[in-house]
Amino acid sequence: MRYHGKTGSVKIGGAVAASLNKWSLNAATDKADVTAFGDSNKQYVVGLKDLKGALAGWFDDTDDKLFDAADAGTPIDLELFPVSTLTGLSWKGPAYLDASIDVPANGGISVSGDFVAAGNWTRTFPAVIAATGATAGTPGTFTPAGAQAPANITQMTGITATPNTAWTTGQSVVTADAGHCHWSGTAWVAGNA
Repeated sequence: MRYHGKTGSVKIGGAVAASLNKWSLNAATDKADVTAFGDSNKQYVVGLKDLKGALAGWFDDTDDKLFDAADAGTPIDLELFPVSTLTGLSWKGPAYLDASIDVPANGGISVSGDFVAAGNWTRTFPAVIAATGATAGTPGTFTPAGAQAPANITQMTGITATPNTAWTTGQSVVTADAGHCHWSGTAWVAGNA
C-alpha cells in the first residue's frame, strides 16, 4: 500500500518534535572492492550499514528539542515515523544530532539537522490486523479496532456489515484506495448510501 507523507513525525528524546515537516534516512552499506586478477568485472563484499539522515521544518519558539539535542553532545533517542497512523512503523535508535537555523528576510524561519547513528538502530513494522467487520457511519469504521481497511470494494467480500440492514443516506466506509462503499442490505455497493 502507498502513503502520503503528511502524517509523518519525529520523536526526539521520546517526545514529538513540533513543526518538523521532513526527514530522510540513508542506510547505505559499506562496500569494499575485492577485485582480483582475472576477474571479468569488479567484485565487492558488503560491510556494515552506515546509518545517517536529516530533519527539517519550521522554527517554533515553543519547541527547542532539536537544538537541545544538538547542544547535549551525547546521543539522544531518535524515532522516525513515515506514517503516524500505522502504529509501530518506525526506525529508532540513539543518534548524534546537529542543528541549524535559516532566517531569510523574505520567508519563514526554517530549522534543519543532520544525524548519525550512535548505536544500534531497529526498524519495526506494525502487525497487520485484517478487517472482519464494517460499522455504518459518515464515514464508518472497520472492526476489530486497529484493522486495516480493505484495499478496494472487491476486497469487501466476507466483511460483516453492522447493521446488516441497508445503511441510511450518507453512510459508508472508506477503503484503502479512498473509495467509499456501503451495505445495501444484501451486498457491498460503491459510493455512499
